[in-house]
Amino acid sequence: MGNKTIRNYILGIICMIALAYIIIFDVDIERMKIIGALLAPVVAFLVLYERILKLFFPDEDKKNQPSDSNNEKLPADMPSNNLPGKFQYFTGREKTLKEIHQKFKPARPTSRTSVVVITGMGGIGKSEIAKAYAVRFREEYDYIWWVNAEKEEGIRSAYLNFAEKVMPVRDKKEAEIINDVKLWLKNRGKWFFIFDNAINEASIEKYLPQSNTGNILITSRYTHWEELKPVQIHPLTKPEACDFLKEFTGQKENTEKLEDLVEELGCLPLILKVAGANMRKHTTSYEKYLKNLKSKGFSKDANPVKKLAITLDASFKLIRKKESRQLICLCAFMAPDHINGQWFADANEKLPKPLRKTVKNNLDEVIAELTAYSLVTKDYDGNISIHRLVQEVIRDALKPNHALYRKHCILILNELVYWEFHTADLRERFRTLATHIRAVTEDKIIENTEELANLYSFLGRGYYELADYKLALEYYGKALAIDEKVSGKEHPDTATTCNNMALVYDAQGDYPRALEYYGKDLAISEKVLGKEHPDTATVYNNMANVYYSQGNYPRALEYHEQAKAIREKVSDKEHPDTATTYNNMALVYDKQGDYPRALDLFAKALAIREKVLGVEHPYTKGTYDDAEDTFAKSGKSGGFGAWLDSKGIKMRV
Repeated sequence: MGNKTIRNYILGIICMIALAYIIIFDVDIERMKIIGALLAPVVAFLVLYERILKLFFPDEDKKNQPSDSNNEKLPADMPSNNLPGKFQYFTGREKTLKEIHQKFKPARPTSRTSVVVITGMGGIGKSEIAKAYAVRFREEYDYIWWVNAEKEEGIRSAYLNFAEKVMPVRDKKEAEIINDVKLWLKNRGKWFFIFDNAINEASIEKYLPQSNTGNILITSRYTHWEELKPVQIHPLTKPEACDFLKEFTGQKENTEKLEDLVEELGCLPLILKVAGANMRKHTTSYEKYLKNLKSKGFSKDANPVKKLAITLDASFKLIRKKESRQLICLCAFMAPDHINGQWFADANEKLPKPLRKTVKNNLDEVIAELTAYSLVTKDYDGNISIHRLVQEVIRDALKPNHALYRKHCILILNELVYWEFHTADLRERFRTLATHIRAVTEDKIIENTEELANLYSFLGRGYYELADYKLALEYYGKALAIDEKVSGKEHPDTATTCNNMALVYDAQGDYPRALEYYGKDLAISEKVLGKEHPDTATVYNNMANVYYSQGNYPRALEYHEQAKAIREKVSDKEHPDTATTYNNMALVYDKQGDYPRALDLFAKALAIREKVLGVEHPYTKGTYDDAEDTFAKSGKSGGFGAWLDSKGIKMRV
């Protein structure tokens, strides 16, 4: 019994006793005032008592809040896996599960990975069948891995996340890591990959390992698979649908009315789940629920999407909290899986009202109402998932407000971006956010704003860090187009994006294009920031590095001299950026064979870096190592340290 229930129960008894006393003893007004005065402290005490209980036992009332009682934890003995969401209530499909299992055990050995495809319309339960199979036959595998195959980005993300779990990936490019995963899968057995919602065979073919060591299950709406004969998933049979609703709602009686309801709803699991959750939540009878649907124009002859729309609308209108309706509308525009609930708390100020006010302390209650109606699921890491068909229906209903909700999503995601990618967790987080940013921004008539440009720049930076230069340039290009239109062609933001694109071209070895975009950055920086601004010096430094990579050492020195003059004048002769310029110039002189000048500049860089960054800093050690190499080439004896001593320079490295 919850805290509020206890309070209300006691108050009810007191009120009944007081009322009986007044009636029996014909109490006058004065005595009623006395009774009221006596009861006031009791009521105050009960309210205080409730608040104290809530303070020390905050979870007590949550027991009576809406919950998705048909969501269960995955079994404790599951192998290493990344299965999304909880394991939802599952019934029927025994024949399908056995057929899939049999197909994974061919009569004779094969050189190819065992691949099974299950196909069927949206909402028919393909993903839940795949998850149920993974749970049922978990003892046969050491690894079970879920791959969102709807877009190539999801496949790459799943492979990279798997790689970071089973192998070292530091400093490797994305394509190399994916090939390493395919090789790992080829050489090991007892793994099970689920490619969920694949578009067709061509969209996933290059990611499939050519071996016979593991199993791959593919779910798809596409039916014309060339080399594989799919297992066609049909709607539940009427007996299975009736059993599903009986178990889901807990209503075991009145089977005649249940059969009438199933006859109208059809046997699509998604529709049954939404309807069953509604009935369970409000303990609505089959007959009453069917009558309510028909009053909304529901027809058994309608197509499944229309049926789902009316079923969802019936649940949507019963959602008590406006905040819950706002939250699911936001989720409808994001990617369907891995929507982290904490994001909404982190971006609280960008949420629509009243969700903005509620999410700080009661986000769990808002999500709980949605899970109670089976509109979303939530796993134990706080990640929300929503069915793609549910998203489609909600977006269709929100057409007049598309721009508003997309704008909120863009503002929310802007609060989550970052610019460092040096850990596996940060890279994994980027890949998750990238799927949502791409989903939110896929509308061709989306408004160009600074926030949208910032998201595109975030994608550009992230893909650059993952060495996916093609995508990096695609999104930096989108950011640049918005910067030029919104901020202006001579704005510092435009210059920054030009610089970022130049970095990508440089990494690709496309030095002419790198110099082109550095040149655009330099023109803006000199005009807007000034010819002696530190950012202008950075552009000179970057251009010098490109000329160095091209082997054009005179031009490299020319631009390094420009950077050096600015940094010595504006920054500080002991600034780390000044040390960088000295170090880079030393490298150029080394390439030219001018070892005395190179050693002098290495010494200057080393003095600053040791003083400012410290002896153990990688930059300090790197400078010392480069200088040692140069000294060895110079033909002098005694070593670089002895040479420093001879110059009266005391170093501690």
